Amino acid sequence: TEVGELSVTVLYSSLREWRGLKRAVAGAALIQDARLDALSRRGAAMTLVHRGSLEQVTAELAARGAQLEEDADLGWTVRSRR
Repeated sequence: TEVGELSVTVLYSSLREWRGLKRAVAGAALIQDARLDALSRRGAAMTLVHRGSLEQVTAELAARGAQLEEDADLGWTVRSRR
């Protein structure tokens, strides 16, 4: 099984949304470690250690209500699925 590390920016608009995204990421079976590197009012920098491919991680996070995608300016981001 493939193991990788991914730096992501978690984007949110409220404390409630942040808590939901943090729960989705930390509770994902393919995420072995979710380290919080920095936190602000509207975003958080995290380092994720994951098993499996990025496609598998993306699909699992989507099932948990979080969208993992690559942004041209921010790099990898996680935000609520809308």
